[in-house]
Amino acid sequence: MSKFFNIASTNALVKSNLLVSTDFSTFSTTNRRGTNSVSINKVQIVNSHASNAVKISLYIQQNDVTITNGIHAASGSSIVNHDSNSAVLPGMVVTSDSTGIPTDAIVSSVTSNTRFVLSADTTASQSNAILTLVGLNYIIRDVEIPVGTSLILDNSITFNITTHKLAILKTNANTSITVIID
Repeated sequence: MSKFFNIASTNALVKSNLLVSTDFSTFSTTNRRGTNSVSINKVQIVNSHASNAVKISLYIQQNDVTITNGIHAASGSSIVNHDSNSAVLPGMVVTSDSTGIPTDAIVSSVTSNTRFVLSADTTASQSNAILTLVGLNYIIRDVEIPVGTSLILDNSITFNITTHKLAILKTNANTSITVIID
């Protein structure tokens, strides 16, 4: 299977999901021939812009964890208490539907199924806010690809497509890339 993506934008931050579960026939009780394991043999990222270098990050992202009830964090504290959830893992990026969670905050450590520690103190109290936690496993991070060149990754990458997806983040404005996955 080969997939091609053209990602061009004047925006500085453009995230694109490259491989997700809907791209594959996954294993289930109604489809025993499917598989949940996906292997990629090669990823080629081409800077197709005429004059600008492009900076990209390629990563495998865990499915989001959303905590909707029982969020309690005092202003100036890094400890977040929440309803029981065993899917919270260290390294997950944390965002909130209300103010108080610092930009780029991550889960520093998990002390129990009902408590974790942020990498930075909250700036306002959180009470019953909706938190979204995302795990990012970088394959490459903040790599700049010069004009007219390609980045080729030819080591096999395997992951569970039902719990993860392959994504790319383009972080320069006025750039264009082509991604080819085999």
